[in-house]
Amino acid sequence: MPKKNYGEIKEMVIGDGTFTLWCDGRVYDPVQESYSPQYFYSIVTSNWRYDANDIHGAPNQAPSVDNAFMALLTMMWGCAVVEGQSDLFPEHVAEFGREISDELAEICGLTESIDGENGHE
Repeated sequence: MPKKNYGEIKEMVIGDGTFTLWCDGRVYDPVQESYSPQYFYSIVTSNWRYDANDIHGAPNQAPSVDNAFMALLTMMWGCAVVEGQSDLFPEHVAEFGREISDELAEICGLTESIDGENGHE
């Protein structure tokens, strides 16, 4: 697991998985001549672990672990329920997203479940 060295860590248990996300500095974009926060995250279940660092903030944005965490959960939900988005994560992670899609929808304030039904009022 990468070193967590930039302050706040956000963690949440959903289903059998623990989602952990933290800002690990900034990356420079020479085209935009700006720095963007870079976030690392881990998804750990009883059977596997997935680590990645593919979430970035906007150019020159102050780091926001809360916003990045919501982006991660929304990406996971989209991977589970939106046709053509299943390649956002490896298959075993996408399958886990399908298993917890209703919980993800509720946490993210989304209105569609995996069945396409409006399960939230």
